Amino acid sequence: MRLCVLAFAAGVWWLQTRPALPALTLCGLAVAGALTLLLTARLARARRSVQHAALMLVCLAGGVSWAAWCAQQRMADAM
Repeated sequence: MRLCVLAFAAGVWWLQTRPALPALTLCGLAVAGALTLLLTARLARARRSVQHAALMLVCLAGGVSWAAWCAQQRMADAM
């Protein structure tokens, strides 16, 4: 669980170092793709390390998407 929190925080940190925000559609697709990868790894009964790597990818993409959504909301309020 700690690694999930760290991966989420790494996603937030990565987004904050970017000069421009990604499109929310792209973020949504990244999360959907990561979730699909995780589900596939679980259903295929892949090695536990593969499942953990997929879970970390989901958390990372979730962090990026959440930070992008929050930033979009703040920018919309400012305008």
